[in-house]
Amino acid sequence: MEYNFDEIIDRRHTNSAKFDEMDALFGSDVMHLGVADMDYRSPEPILNAMQKIVKKYPDAQLLLAGNGSEKENLENLIKSLRLTENIKMLGYVTNLQEYQKIADVSVSCSKREGLPLNIVEAMLSGTPVVASVNRGHRELIQNGKNGFLIDVNDCERIADKVLKILTDKQLYGEIQKNANTYAQAYTFRNVKKELEAVYFKS
Repeated sequence: MEYNFDEIIDRRHTNSAKFDEMDALFGSDVMHLGVADMDYRSPEPILNAMQKIVKKYPDAQLLLAGNGSEKENLENLIKSLRLTENIKMLGYVTNLQEYQKIADVSVSCSKREGLPLNIVEAMLSGTPVVASVNRGHRELIQNGKNGFLIDVNDCERIADKVLKILTDKQLYGEIQKNANTYAQAYTFRNVKKELEAVYFKS
């Protein structure tokens, strides 16, 4: 059997891990994914944005992967926002790709990035991205075409972009396709090809 690894498969409204495993794990029909460096306060904006998101999708889940000195403060903020049923803190994880499979949207609110591999992985897996404006994110995301860029402190805009992606099926599909196409440049196969062209050119 031949496989087309460049094919984008729409997993929404199908019998796929994105929905079946999500229900089994978290009993929800909407899920968001975030990767958090908890030594900084970058996760706070998405926590505040979740207040608006859960008004539209009461069963929405935000998964935060990561550890750090801000963890206790974030836990207290989650309690104060009354979002303990909607936000799960996963701690340090080594299998982030397993969560990417079941995420509907990937959100990153970091203030600084080099080349954010979690964003590349999301784009390649067909998960639309909403990310803060910084050098690394600007390198990957063409605003409105293959994802969305937002001000890191604008909770309203974060929520609006997440909700727009979730409610507009056509937009969801377009971003999936454009993101996957753009992120192909960062696959091992293509990076290897570029390096060989530089170091082994005749």
